[in-house]
Amino acid sequence: MSKYTTGELTKMCDVSVRTVQFYDTKGLLTPAELSEGGRRLYKDEDLQKFQCIIILKSMGFSLNSIKTFWKANFLEKFFLYCLKSRLNYLLAKLMNDKSSSKG
Repeated sequence: MSKYTTGELTKMCDVSVRTVQFYDTKGLLTPAELSEGGRRLYKDEDLQKFQCIIILKSMGFSLNSIKTFWKANFLEKFFLYCLKSRLNYLLAKLMNDKSSSKG
């Protein structure tokens, strides 16, 4: 099992240190442990969770929505719902684009 510092996590996910710290203050991404020097350390599960949060955020979901579903253990259902919603949106957009180009 790997352990990652905040800096390592930010490099792997291409985000700023402030983003990780902000998610920590919001209770979304709590470090698995603190080092003897007080540095935040994250495990593989934390990395996976953070990657899911980033994907959901990029899809337009609020941190409060993500946190609510995570706490209720509905992440898989929520993630599938998000993907289906996005697919429906893209299909509708594609149909609108096709119909407007025929006119």
